[in-house]
Amino acid sequence: MIKYFPKFSGLTFLIFFLIIIFIYNFSEIFTMRPQGLHQWRQCDCLSITSNYYYNNLNFFEPEVNNRAFDGTGKTVSDFPIFYYITAILWKIFGQHEYIFRILDLAIVFAALFFLMKTIEDFVQDSVWALLIPLLLFTSPMLVYYSNNFLMNVPSLSFDIIGWCFFYKFYKNKKYKFLYLSFGSFLLAGLLKMTGFMSFGIISFVFVVEFIQNFRKKDTEKIFFKPLQTIIPIAIVGIIVLLWYLFAIKYNNTYNRNLFLIGIIPIWDLSNEKILEVIEHIRVIWIRAYFSKHLQLLAILLTIFIFIKSKKISKFFTTTIILYSLGFIASLLFWFQALIHHDYYLINFLIIWTFIFATFAFTLKNEYPKIFNSIITKIILLIILIYNITLTTNNIDDRYTGWMNSHHLEYTKSLETITPYLRELGIERDDLVVSIPDGSINISLYLMNQKGYTNFGNKMLDSMSFASKIEQGCKYLIINDTALLKQDYIQPFLKEKIGEYQNINIYNLQNILK
Repeated sequence: MIKYFPKFSGLTFLIFFLIIIFIYNFSEIFTMRPQGLHQWRQCDCLSITSNYYYNNLNFFEPEVNNRAFDGTGKTVSDFPIFYYITAILWKIFGQHEYIFRILDLAIVFAALFFLMKTIEDFVQDSVWALLIPLLLFTSPMLVYYSNNFLMNVPSLSFDIIGWCFFYKFYKNKKYKFLYLSFGSFLLAGLLKMTGFMSFGIISFVFVVEFIQNFRKKDTEKIFFKPLQTIIPIAIVGIIVLLWYLFAIKYNNTYNRNLFLIGIIPIWDLSNEKILEVIEHIRVIWIRAYFSKHLQLLAILLTIFIFIKSKKISKFFTTTIILYSLGFIASLLFWFQALIHHDYYLINFLIIWTFIFATFAFTLKNEYPKIFNSIITKIILLIILIYNITLTTNNIDDRYTGWMNSHHLEYTKSLETITPYLRELGIERDDLVVSIPDGSINISLYLMNQKGYTNFGNKMLDSMSFASKIEQGCKYLIINDTALLKQDYIQPFLKEKIGEYQNINIYNLQNILK
């Protein structure tokens, strides 16, 4: 059996990747408007992008469709580099959401491709190198968000790319690879705070090595030029710190608490609420990480790695331990978010790459017959196919099951309403009240309108509506006919100007006159 074919492994990986995304039905998903699980966050990301596109905003002045608390809509969360780049691409090729999806997926592919070539060089076996990254691409949450609009998967991707460059630095002793590694980690940390952990681990290893070198001069060094290491470490740390200080100040200046920049820890919850979050994780989110069988396999492989730890580089075992501790810390720091969100833990999929790559290297050295056996590789291929099947079903559920039921029933009609609104004379900058919508931007983004939702103001009384009219709202858009029976809303339904599927549209401009 041919096991090492580096000249053809890249093309082979591309072919397998394309087949898998076809199985995952990406060709249809590419054309979909934002929907499914965490449609809220999807529309927030797209809202920032569209405002860059329409308003020609300065890079450091992002805003969303929702006018929020101060009427400007100015707010920031992730480092908006890819929102900005997508807006530029829209100006060149037209406003198509699939461009954003393709950009995210291209970043994922690049990361998995880099990972494949790195593992191939590491274990000198192309089959293992192909199977490990593809197995990573059976994580339902990785797959779902790779063809999406959130920055968690790009952050993970740059994390992976950063480690691949670090491996090249470790092997070739060329500092240009370390700088490329730090650049990738910088992007990972700017996009998501948890993406900064890889850089933190490498910095920790550098500090430990630096201290040890004072005690024992002849120890083997990873960072053999301390000054050329500490300067880029400091630069990366300063840039990330400056960005988060800017983001906090920007939000405090305009719309504080619209987006989370900080922690929502476990210790702020009651015991009853903690148990509720744990139950959500157990019943719903645990399956989003990987199949239970693959999670059990990863645990067994980790045990094997630590049994053989004396024959493995301390760097690998230390990294796995530090990542595991980081994973636990993140669970504690962002525990409250886990009741509704799976994507907070995406960056920690990096642990799986270390576990599987370290296992493969250890198996090769300790049990070469098993490592090289065609039976072993067939078993791995069966595991891959089985998990692809499970993930395909999981992704389908996210678009056709209960996770997307609200969109299919109430907000799907908003996907195509924009031309009708323009026929009615409602322009993009005309402020609207869009209800019911507890999110920041879902209905507003889908309609391509600026205005307000129920977010930050439940609008359960006439005074709330009157205040929005005084703030310049011209139209009321209702996507649930049940609201039309509420007494408090009756004074604002006097001038109906349009109806589109389940949506009713009213003019508010003459209400307070």
